Amino acid sequence: MFVLPTKGENFGHAIADALIHGLPCVIGENTPWTDSVNGKAGWCLPMQEEAFANANLFFLGMSVLEKQKMSDVAQYVAVNKLDAEKIKPGYRKLFKIETEDE
Repeated sequence: MFVLPTKGENFGHAIADALIHGLPCVIGENTPWTDSVNGKAGWCLPMQEEAFANANLFFLGMSVLEKQKMSDVAQYVAVNKLDAEKIKPGYRKLFKIETEDE
């Protein structure tokens, strides 16, 4: 499990790296990974010490199978969110890059 109590991230490279390696994440609620992670590949929480402590205790109480499933989902989430082919059109639009297809 990867724990990053952060108030915000512009992208969250450390979060992406953890997910790619199958680590469920416990992160602050103000990251670009909130929708992808919350409840599926970990938890996105308010910046309260008790919330992070409870998530850690919950994770420790999970079975090996439950942890493995969450790990598998973490990798799936990272691969899909970081799929270069899916995000290329957005970058092209942002930077007004024309391709040969256009």
